[in-house]
Amino acid sequence: MADELRLSLDQARRLKVRSPHLAGPAPAGGLDGMRQVLRGLRVLQMDPVNVVARNQFLALRSRLGAFPPRSC
Repeated sequence: MADELRLSLDQARRLKVRSPHLAGPAPAGGLDGMRQVLRGLRVLQMDPVNVVARNQFLALRSRLGAFPPRSC
């Protein structure tokens, strides 16, 4: 069998919350920070309905703070 990765329940919970940047230190700003968040998310839903703002911008703003949407 291939090498197994064993995590405690607490480690798995931390990984699940920190990987998409919902906790822990904020990523760097700018394009590099956006790339880091997108790698952690793996998928960013594009939604044409934008009651408040487009979904992809809400997901990034919640992790990066204010950023100019034109940089996307």
